[in-house]
Amino acid sequence: MAERSIGVGVVGVRNIGVGHVKRCKSIDGMDVVAIADVDPERLRGVARDYAIPRAYAEAGQSVQL
Repeated sequence: MAERSIGVGVVGVRNIGVGHVKRCKSIDGMDVVAIADVDPERLRGVARDYAIPRAYAEAGQSVQL
């Protein structure tokens, strides 16, 4: 049987949001596929540091995946 994964998005990547990113990435079968935050510099940094493929300035954009 093929292994399945769940893709999640995190809205807001300050302290608590980054904690959610770290925790989600530590769970087998769970991938963080998108993040959203109003601070473009923070958004780019977290996406880069945690290898998250999609980063959005508005949360609504990430829901349309």
